[in-house]
Amino acid sequence: MAGTSLGQDRCERVLADLERVTAQVVAVRLEEVEGIQEYVPVTLAREDELDFLRERQRLAWKGEGQIVLISGEPGIGKSRLAAALAEHIAGEPHTRLRYQCSPYHTNSALRPFIAQLERAAGFKADDTSEQRLDKLEALLAMGASQVQAVAPLFATLLSIPFGER
Repeated sequence: MAGTSLGQDRCERVLADLERVTAQVVAVRLEEVEGIQEYVPVTLAREDELDFLRERQRLAWKGEGQIVLISGEPGIGKSRLAAALAEHIAGEPHTRLRYQCSPYHTNSALRPFIAQLERAAGFKADDTSEQRLDKLEALLAMGASQVQAVAPLFATLLSIPFGER
């Protein structure tokens, strides 16, 4: 039994070290992304893309839903564009949500968004589907005037059976 305890203690120390190092790496990476706007200006060649993003932001704030995907090879300036837009709207009242994908959830591109919705709704592991629907509808009621129209879409995204509701 002593060998099992020693092995378990060693594993726990290794896992704790791994969590600490991983947290440090993530913190450094986020600091790099946050600091990009200070060190790397958006070039004139990207002004058209930035104008496009500003227009989508303007439409979204008017209530016309917008989605923009910024994708491409590493190093082409995706983070610089996002930082430039953030700088542009820094003085405006808004809530900024940032999502980053994880190599642990490669089969779910929307995982960061789904996790945010689950946290915002206050889901608990032992909630029933009915309880989750109640919480989801309460969350949606804070910002949507037609909850019954959008609730089935969000329920599907969150894998909650909507049934006859």
